[in-house]
This record gives sequence, structure tokens and C-alpha cells, in this order.
Amino acid sequence: MGVDFSQYTTAVLAEDIESLRLALGIDQWDLFGTSYSTRLVQVLMDRHPEGIRAAILQAVNPLHETRFHRDPEHSYRVLQVMFEDCASDPDCAAAYPDLENRFYALVAELNRSPIELSLEDPGGGSPIPLQVSGATLIDWMVGRAFYGPTFPPFTTAFYPLLISQLSAGKTAALESWALNEIQEDIFTSDFIAFGLYFSVNCQDDASAVTKAEIDTLSAGYPEMDGYYRHLNEWNLCQLWNLPPAPKLADEPIHSDIPALVLVGRYDPITPPHWAREVAENLPNSFYVEFPSKGHNLDSGTTCADQIKRSFLQDPQSEPDTSCLAAEPSPEYVLPGEWIYIPDYLDSVEDINIGVPNQGKPLLEAMAVASMLIFIVEVTFILVTGFRVLGAKPDRKSKAKALNFPQHVFAGITGVLSITTVQLNSMVMREFTNKPDWMENLVGLPRSEPLVILVGILTVLQLLAAAGLLVMGTILLARKHGRLFNRILFTLVTLAVIVFSFFLVRWNLQNIFLSWLGLM
Repeated sequence: MGVDFSQYTTAVLAEDIESLRLALGIDQWDLFGTSYSTRLVQVLMDRHPEGIRAAILQAVNPLHETRFHRDPEHSYRVLQVMFEDCASDPDCAAAYPDLENRFYALVAELNRSPIELSLEDPGGGSPIPLQVSGATLIDWMVGRAFYGPTFPPFTTAFYPLLISQLSAGKTAALESWALNEIQEDIFTSDFIAFGLYFSVNCQDDASAVTKAEIDTLSAGYPEMDGYYRHLNEWNLCQLWNLPPAPKLADEPIHSDIPALVLVGRYDPITPPHWAREVAENLPNSFYVEFPSKGHNLDSGTTCADQIKRSFLQDPQSEPDTSCLAAEPSPEYVLPGEWIYIPDYLDSVEDINIGVPNQGKPLLEAMAVASMLIFIVEVTFILVTGFRVLGAKPDRKSKAKALNFPQHVFAGITGVLSITTVQLNSMVMREFTNKPDWMENLVGLPRSEPLVILVGILTVLQLLAAAGLLVMGTILLARKHGRLFNRILFTLVTLAVIVFSFFLVRWNLQNIFLSWLGLM
């Protein structure tokens, strides 16, 4: 006996939730829904209000609306919000003049002539071919970036910069950006139960629109050059071949249940006017809009969570929304605020000692061998130093025969090398181990003290390595000092060069070059 996929609909799922409440013996409970699950909550509010004490609707999808009917309207709306916010900010407007027209011209150009990329597979497989078209660029924005906050260092804040670079023919940042988009795409992960997802959406939403209607909707927004975000989903639904589910509602539901309705102004799929319409038909509701948030209100700050907790403490009273005053305003990254370091994430992908299946064995072996050489060198310096300090004056001259001053310089350079790499690891932990942070795609903030220190130490390390290489060449050519000392000095020089290779491989020299105006 097979599975009846036609039973996977919003109406059936809502009845399952109500059956669960009854089975658990719960008289009333509080319901929280975000995005799609707001539809479940609304069905329960409408059909089983007796079991609900309070409801929270976050990123609301009204029962009488479908995203397939409002695509590409919603995509166009959120893009316009970005353009308007940038144009109304003097610094953003000056940095990115005529951003809207440049963006739509770029979309048309990329649709005519997509950028061809060959991306390195992080898992070590074959290169990943990718075409970046205008539709791809819009997908990245409305399908992921606008789900998060619109202020640095989150993704959306960097889009005017990327648009400006691509419009000028600068594609250097695109490869790492594209790889990140692929890795973060929920449809290439196990994040979603696809059978459930398509069974529900194909019956409830996609069935409400025809291909002819899709073409008409797309034609209504010529600036986006035929873009329709959910076209691939709609096409798959034709293959899924399930019957349309009964319509859930013809108008917004009416309910006296206390409700909190939250939405982000930058929400690309469940926009504020949907949330307002739902709230207006819930007389005991409280409406809260976040000016710089997208679909995921809980990312970036904790204000949404604070408001929800306040509401649940007393659903009959207006919740405490004072945290909204401290919410960041929409803000976009300006040219020069960030240092472009395209291969920065290689530092953790190259060397991650002790973590299984991470790091490159050869590079890790080189790093470990170099550090062992540095330890031997420092030990040699300490032992030799104590012997020289305790020696008679006539023996101190023999220190030159040991190449002691050169070894001291080599030891200091070795310590400097390790310190620079360790400090870089601190920067990695500080700036990139957080969701939606974009340093791994664009670079690092120019004004951060840790970044400045990494830049200074990187330059010092590279200069010291060059000096050490010159010294080593001279010592070898003149055969100055004992053989052991020359061999050790040569090994230390090679170890320092290995660390210089890492720093250059990770593009950390770009920090200094940017200070000179060369980046």
C-alpha cells in the first residue's frame, strides 16, 4: 500500500495539530508560526479557536493569498526598498549613483551573456560549473540575502557594492560569492523534507496559477527581464501531479484571539502589507514591523525574541517594544570600508589541525614541521645565549662564529610568523564564525583593530622573511659558521618562507596594499 500524498495539505496538517492537542489533554496552548506555518496557525485560529490562548504570526502568509500569484511583485517590491533606502542616504547615494538603473541594466546584460564560472568543490570533487545570469543575481538577493538583516556585516548590506563592481566589469568577488550561495542553498541540502514540501505547496499554492498567468505576471515587471522566482518549483509541481487542494479562504480570517503579528520591511516573500492585512482583521492583535529585517526576524538581533516573550507573558496587553529603538537602521557597505581578501577562508580550509576531514594534509604537515623547526631554533638561541653570556670576553667573539646574531633574528622572525598566523585565527573566530557574516566573501572591515594588527604583522613578517633569505644566501655562499648552525639557519629560513607562503596565499598582504590605495 503506497503513500497518499494528497493528504499532505495545510488543512490536514492543521487537523493533525488539533488532534495532538486533544490527545495531550491540553485545554489551551500558545501557537507560534513563522512563514509557511503561519498558515497552519491561521487555520487553527479560524476552525479551532477554543484551543488557543494566544498566537504569534511572524512573516505572515495570509490564507487567501499565494506566493505564486504575487511573484514577481514581491521580488520587485523588496528590490525597490533597497534602491530607495540607498538613494535616501547621502553616502550610499554618492557611492552608488543611479543604482536602480545600473542594476536592471546589469540584469539584462547578464541574461544576454551570463558569466561562466568554474567553482572549486569544497568536498574535493570535480569543479562545479555555474552560469551567473541576471535571474541568478536576483535569486541570490530575494531568495536568500533579503531573508537576513540589511546592515553590515550581513549579506544584503554588500549588494550595492557587488552590483557596482559587476556593472564596472569587476568580477573578482563573484567566484567565492557564488560558491557561498551554492553551499547555502536549502534546495541542495538535507534541510527540507522535499516530499512534504512539494506535496503541500503544489496542492495549496502552485495549483492556483497557470503558466499563462505566470507569463502575464512576469511581463508586468519588464525591469526584471522575465524573472519569476518560483518558476522551477511550479515546473516541478507539474511533474508531482497532485490535485489542487480546496482553497483555504477567500479573505483574511477574523478572530478575537490575542495575536502578535511581526514582519520585516525587507521581507521578500511575506511582505509587510500581507502582515498588516492579517492584523487589521484580528481586533486583539499587535502589529510590529522591523525596518531593517527580512524574512528571518531572529537573525542579527534579539529584539523580536524579546517582544515575543513580552507578549506571551500577558497576551491581552500591548507587548514591550522598546528594543525597537535600538534596532539598526538599514545600512549598506561603502567602497573603501572593507578590504577585499578573496581567499581569506582558505586559512581555515588549509590548516585546521585536529579537526577530522578538515584542512589539507600536506599544508598542515608543512605548518607543523615549520613550528617544530622554530622550537628547535628558539631552544638553540636560549642555550647558546646563556653560554655566550656566561663566557669570558675572549670567548664572546666566538659568538660570531656561531652566527648567533643571525639566529636571534631568525628566531624572532619565526615567533613573528607564528604570532601572525595565530592572530589571523583570532580574526577568523571574531568575524566569520557567525551566520550571514560576509567577510569570507568580501574581506575584512578596514577599521577593526585586530585587522589592522594582522596587516602590520603580515608586512613585518614578509619583510623579515626577505631579509632572512638574503642572510641565508650570504651565509651559505661564504660557508660562515659551523655546519650545524648553517643547516639550522637554512631550515628556519625555509620554515619562515612556508609561513610567508600561507600569508600570501590567504591574501593578507591586501590589508597593507589597501592602505597604500593599491586595492
